[in-house]
Amino acid sequence: MDFTDEQKEKLQEVKGEVSDRMNKILTSEQQEYVKSAVEGGRKPQEVIQSLNLSRQQKEELEDVQKWQRSQLFSILTNEQKQKLRKMMQKQGGGTPFGFRR
Repeated sequence: MDFTDEQKEKLQEVKGEVSDRMNKILTSEQQEYVKSAVEGGRKPQEVIQSLNLSRQQKEELEDVQKWQRSQLFSILTNEQKQKLRKMMQKQGGGTPFGFRR
């Protein structure tokens, strides 16, 4: 997707906030695992799913994902939103981080 410079700046802010929120939820060991796995080429969603998360952590991460999604949609144009929705559908994007309830 093509973004304007203003959108890029806002998206970086959201990314930073998501990272901060996730770091408050995950233990230091989980944070290190996520960091090394993502740097090793694994997809973040896949890595998060592989963690041994408590029920509370899952709920808190779902809240972060919902917040992130609302922020993204507030930044995007209508055309970009349609593209994002299609991408999310292809990825099975129903539940945040792919958690099963």
